[in-house]
Amino acid sequence: MELIRLRNVIKQYDNGNVIALNNINLSIEEGSFVSIIGPSGSGKSTLLNMIGALDKPDYGEIIINGIDISKQKDLSDLRQKEIGFIFQLHNLLPNLTVLENVEIPLIGTGLSQKDQHRRSELFIEAVGLLDKKNVKPNNLSGGQRQRVALGRAIVRN
Repeated sequence: MELIRLRNVIKQYDNGNVIALNNINLSIEEGSFVSIIGPSGSGKSTLLNMIGALDKPDYGEIIINGIDISKQKDLSDLRQKEIGFIFQLHNLLPNLTVLENVEIPLIGTGLSQKDQHRRSELFIEAVGLLDKKNVKPNNLSGGQRQRVALGRAIVRN
């Protein structure tokens, strides 16, 4: 099943003087593992921002899970329900524990706080950090912080 499709995607900056993406066509099937590689300035981050609904193309279509996001005005609901991010800099909230950081995407889902805790603990265990669930990010290694970010990204499936 096709999960992501880009059709003739173009993204420009600086009033069209910089072409970050030029007529990109891409199809990614569900369950695929994809790497995006290229030199600095080749458009990798721009492409990921498009796929992640953080930015919109100037031209073309981006279809995620059957939804043409290039025509949507507000993408926040889609990002919350359909897309999980693991940023290069993990963006954990330092004043929250591991458990609380992983729970963030579950806020407003209708799950009780008890169910949010239970679900978050399952994903914290999946990334091997259950013994650190009450620890704050500043007391974790860089790799442990990335695993917390992974748990947060996948806690909503």
